[in-house]
Amino acid sequence: MKKALFASAAIAVAVVGLASAARASVVSAGSGDNQSLVVFQSGVADAVGSAGQPFVQENGGGAGGNVIAITQSGSGDAFGLGAGGSFQSGSGNQASIVQSGAGSSVNLQQTGGFNGVVAGAISSVAQSADNSSIAIVQSGAGNGFQVTQAGSANALSLNQHGSANAATLNQAGGAQSMTVQQTGGANEVDAGQTGGGQYLLATQTGDGNLLVSSQSGAGNSLTTTQTGNSNAIYATQAGTALYASLTQNGNGDMISGAQSGDHNSASVTQTGNGDTAVYTQRGSGATLIVRQ
Repeated sequence: MKKALFASAAIAVAVVGLASAARASVVSAGSGDNQSLVVFQSGVADAVGSAGQPFVQENGGGAGGNVIAITQSGSGDAFGLGAGGSFQSGSGNQASIVQSGAGSSVNLQQTGGFNGVVAGAISSVAQSADNSSIAIVQSGAGNGFQVTQAGSANALSLNQHGSANAATLNQAGGAQSMTVQQTGGANEVDAGQTGGGQYLLATQTGDGNLLVSSQSGAGNSLTTTQTGNSNAIYATQAGTALYASLTQNGNGDMISGAQSGDHNSASVTQTGNGDTAVYTQRGSGATLIVRQ
């Protein structure tokens, strides 16, 4: 079943219902200012966007403040199909997406001058079932995003290009992966993972940089690299058979890490300039390697 509500001062929307197919589709291809789209879908394998025509909100001059609110409650649902996914293009774009069925997916791009945060509200995606995936790309100044995943075998990918980036990411369950790339600007990641077999890979390249990571559960791993400028890593892991690889390549540098549990290992590498490494391991069979 598909239900769509539209409200905007200027919006052009095409709604496509595929009665004979398992996947119902909603497509927006408008180009007016300040577009708003609200969608509720409760069927199986529903979609916002299609493989041939991704969901689009855009303003030709790049000045629109676009809003989407998507709620999907069936299994196999999707937001953003096609090679390029779905995207918002303008200034002040905001997205709120909730998926509660297994095997769901989100593929979203935001491009413009001020994405993710509008009037204090931060764009967010929440998934609460197994085998789901999220891929988000933000390009522009003032980006921000919040992501929550619960379940097992879920995957999250966040790529932010531009100034004043920020992300709050949480995964609860097991065997989940999180990949974060931030390039340029104030950069910040606050990542939390609970459950066994979790994996976090984070890369931050210029300028402000900060990673705060917390993992609890057995067999979790963290790999992060920071390259210029101010840099900071605070990483805590609790469980057994944990692994952390933390690398900083100039300038301000600072690593503070802690592992609690048995048979854990950590590797710390710092190459210029300020450098500082503080690491604590509690438990038996621990291994720590530090290179400065």
